[in-house]
Amino acid sequence: MGRKKIDWDSLEYKDYPLKNLLGKERRIQRMIEKRRGDIQKLQDTIKKDIQKINVDIMNHKGDLRKVRLVIKEKSKDDTDSSIWVLRGGVNIRGKWRRFGIDKFVHIGKPDTLDKITDTGKTYGRMTDDELIKIIKIKVGNSLTKPKKSKGVSIPIMITNKMRMSLSTLGYSRDEMKHLTPIESHKIINKGVPKKPSKDRNRNQ
Repeated sequence: MGRKKIDWDSLEYKDYPLKNLLGKERRIQRMIEKRRGDIQKLQDTIKKDIQKINVDIMNHKGDLRKVRLVIKEKSKDDTDSSIWVLRGGVNIRGKWRRFGIDKFVHIGKPDTLDKITDTGKTYGRMTDDELIKIIKIKVGNSLTKPKKSKGVSIPIMITNKMRMSLSTLGYSRDEMKHLTPIESHKIINKGVPKKPSKDRNRNQ
């Protein structure tokens, strides 16, 4: 007659032999540690996702501002209401307003003969509508001129705005102390969230 099989599932812990209780304790502890590790992995994954989403939100906010500005301008009547002829000075000038920016153009002295639209009149004798045509031509020429390339301006120290961007990308205050303004600028421009260090993961 063999040894009677113990039904461990229905057995209360107080009825366990000490040796089995010690083994049970170790197994439960390992299960707890494993589940804690699972939680940490989920937190790391969620943190990375949040960082990526925050970067996307920052980019979308910039696009939204630009789109709203264009919508505001496009909603205006496409007339000459944004162009003004400025008389009364030594020279006649034009003022053009678009996208919240004022642009002034030089037309000429009142006694100068019009050679741009060839009206045969001096600027002083031309109507506002005739002068507006000249303003449009001059503004169009200035807007289509190729812009001189300018170097990117990088501050001599890391600004609060840069610190916020670095923080969003997963950089700690201590890590920021070891970054130069140029390095910070490159990191922010790439917009790639920082990968957690191996040592940090091992300690957690």
